[in-house]
Amino acid sequence: MIGICYDVTDQMRADEWIHALAFHDPLTRLANRRLLMERIGQAQARSHRRGDHGALILLDIDHFKKLNDTLGHDLGDALLIQIAERLAVALRETDTAARLGGDELVVLCEALDVQPENAAHEAAMIGEKIDALIREPYRLEPGDHAYSCTASIGITLFHGHDTTGSELLKQADIAMYQAKRAGRATLRLFQPAMQQAIEESARREGALRRALEQGDLQLVYQPQVDRDGVWVGCEALLRWSLLDGTVLKPAQFLTEAETTDLMLSIGDWVVSTACREIASLPASTQAGKDLVLGINISARQLADPRLIERILAIIQPMRFPPARLRFEISEALLFGDFERNAVILERLGAAGIRIELDDFGSGYSSLVHLKRLPLSGVKIDQRLIAALDTDPNAAMIVRAAIGVADALTLPIIAEGVERESQRNLLLDMGCVRFQGFLFGRPMPLDAFRRAYESRCA
Repeated sequence: MIGICYDVTDQMRADEWIHALAFHDPLTRLANRRLLMERIGQAQARSHRRGDHGALILLDIDHFKKLNDTLGHDLGDALLIQIAERLAVALRETDTAARLGGDELVVLCEALDVQPENAAHEAAMIGEKIDALIREPYRLEPGDHAYSCTASIGITLFHGHDTTGSELLKQADIAMYQAKRAGRATLRLFQPAMQQAIEESARREGALRRALEQGDLQLVYQPQVDRDGVWVGCEALLRWSLLDGTVLKPAQFLTEAETTDLMLSIGDWVVSTACREIASLPASTQAGKDLVLGINISARQLADPRLIERILAIIQPMRFPPARLRFEISEALLFGDFERNAVILERLGAAGIRIELDDFGSGYSSLVHLKRLPLSGVKIDQRLIAALDTDPNAAMIVRAAIGVADALTLPIIAEGVERESQRNLLLDMGCVRFQGFLFGRPMPLDAFRRAYESRCA
């Protein structure tokens, strides 16, 4: 008899390592996307046989990027490893925890109730348990201070093979983003209406993108006058003309664009078009040369680190004087991240562009903050102007706002003036610049040009 023996220990270890690499995340040792998709298919098959429900729970660690940027990626990895260890200990044997990538983790739950309402309640209870686990303090380095974090959690149910694994992940992702929009550190259960809203938003964004490319957007201009009725400036207002003749205002269609780079393209188009059209006004009168152009700046534009470069690249080739350009920024937008925005406004002011605070009097401003900003004026909130001659409280607030602006030597303009009684009250309070239907409605360029030439004559 001849016997031949081989030591296959190394081969077995190599096979196990290859399997681990193929089906598990190398950092957390949780299942990876490939293994998760297999487990989802198996769970759906068991759900179909038993008639019960399962759930997919997607977790996104709140402010994880800030942790990486401030403390380093090593500590970010340490946090993910500790979270994975807590999940592995806390979950049931039938559950699967996986890492999709980055700071996104997924928990696959099986054997929930047959009734969808009860299954949803069970899934929410599991989600709350996971949330409580994640909130417990972490030690990212030996002897280091405790670190705390939260997660935004999205949950979706499945029953048999009604939905594909990829679709389930998409639904959980939608629910998770709803949790983020609700302020983070909470959970949301997927509802079909969420997906419908997402699809409708995507449809509107696509239509708006085509409108920009095909020239369906237009600008209208509303004059701004002094106490004698002389036009001293105008505000460019964006409009979208639909095929059925409906004209939409920005509040009706810019919500989707604000979250994408489409808003930057629209903002560039507005600046370019407005400057070119206002520059085309007759230059035969001194008044025409000095007409100041007001343009609203959105949150997405203000967040763009290249905002100033983009603006200068537009106005310099056409030789539009920066001093004739006035950006209007709302109080709510400005004070959302005051320190950062103050730096941006200082750079805009240094480039010669005027800055005007819009919606002044709505409750965000403070003297300490206003003194730090390179403002060239303020616009009183038109909601206050609308009630100026009917509500004593509104009149009191407007008077106080004018007093604050006067103390800071900031020029004031009242927006939304529609009645002579409002104008008279504002004059008595010391306001000498106005905008509103009493002096002119928003007009397309041709109508604005005719009215302007008539005024100049």
